Amino acid sequence: SLEDLSLMESFQLHDAAVLNLKQHDRLQRLNLFYCLELTDQCLEVVASMKNLEFLHLGCIAALTDSGLKKVGDNHRLKYLNIGDNDHFTDVGLKHLEKLKDLEELHLWSLPNLNGEGLAVLQSIPSVRILNLADCENLTDRALDQLKSRISLTHLYLDHCDKITDAGI
Repeated sequence: SLEDLSLMESFQLHDAAVLNLKQHDRLQRLNLFYCLELTDQCLEVVASMKNLEFLHLGCIAALTDSGLKKVGDNHRLKYLNIGDNDHFTDVGLKHLEKLKDLEELHLWSLPNLNGEGLAVLQSIPSVRILNLADCENLTDRALDQLKSRISLTHLYLDHCDKITDAGI
């Protein structure tokens, strides 16, 4: 039975195809990176995938904070990539607080992330790798929320131009 499925850059893939994946109850890894036609609707199935540990949703422009609520219902996730999306905000990040096993979180290139949503990381102490590269609105104040995160082993802040010496 299928455990790993990569559909990266499948430009003609629509929500119906992803919704049909619920029959693969042993699926552990799902890569939907840059599947441009997908919407929040396809994330309905994510919450029901009880063995899913790896989910890549980067560069899917139509996904919104509402979709993150569905992602947050999958408590087994260890890896989540939601980078390069103009619709995700700090409010949406709060939906991820139930992901207690999450170890790796990629939030790169989220222009509507100002850092307040990073407080959710206090609820997810298992996060070791955090990618905030190209989050152009992150400031020193946002980094203050990470200072007590001794479990972080990797932090990526490339091209976060509003972070200053004081923030580091």
